[in-house]
Amino acid sequence: EFAHYTSIFFTFAFALEVAVRVVYMRWFFIFGAGNLWNLLDVFFVAAGFLEMLLDEGGAFEVNYLRALRLLRLLRTTTLLRSEPIFSRLRLMLLALGGCLQSLLWVVLLLVFSMYLFAVVFLNTATSYVRSAPEADEDFETMTTFFGSMHMTLLTLGMSVLGGVSWWEVAQPLLNVSVGYLLLFLTFVVLLLLAAMNIFTGIFVNEAVSLASQDSEFAHQEEEAKIRAHLVDLHTYFKEADADVSGTISQEEFRAYMHS
Repeated sequence: EFAHYTSIFFTFAFALEVAVRVVYMRWFFIFGAGNLWNLLDVFFVAAGFLEMLLDEGGAFEVNYLRALRLLRLLRTTTLLRSEPIFSRLRLMLLALGGCLQSLLWVVLLLVFSMYLFAVVFLNTATSYVRSAPEADEDFETMTTFFGSMHMTLLTLGMSVLGGVSWWEVAQPLLNVSVGYLLLFLTFVVLLLLAAMNIFTGIFVNEAVSLASQDSEFAHQEEEAKIRAHLVDLHTYFKEADADVSGTISQEEFRAYMHS
């Protein structure tokens, strides 16, 4: 019952919003900029009232009409372009979309690097398991972490991403040879420092490039600077108006400039 009345309330509220925009925009509502979004809003309002009528009658299934509400989410995407508060979010989304191709190549390079290290550690674990007795304390650890190529790749990935402590993986390698421990530490350092810096660098570079090319973002940034300058000017003029008369005389201006 509560959901029913809530739906009615929002339907009327949305209809009122569309009506106000029609009165304000007149023919520009249909023929002006953003007319497709406006017509989509009219369609949503009509669908909402049709849903109310069919729901009251109870003779028709209105679930398919209720599913149309999800399409209203498309309307919110225009906020990413029109509202300055969403400019940073819009820039981040554009940066993610713009650097996907570069990030894909980076991921492929990382997977290839992990595969090369995995081959070495898998051969090491295989040789160790064949020669060591099953009662050895590192036998179970080796077979668990390096039992197959898939498990070796998973172990290397988890040791970098935090799925498993890298010391749990490094300890049995230390018992085999210090060289394998150093090789494993080299792998961890390379992925944590080099890979993460590459990811960050690509994303930041793409964001800076898009910010310089995006005219709307640049326009919003320019408007923000103008508003900041206006606030500063208002503050200066208010301080210069010594007698609080609403006007600044030449004497007040000179006194303020020499103060």
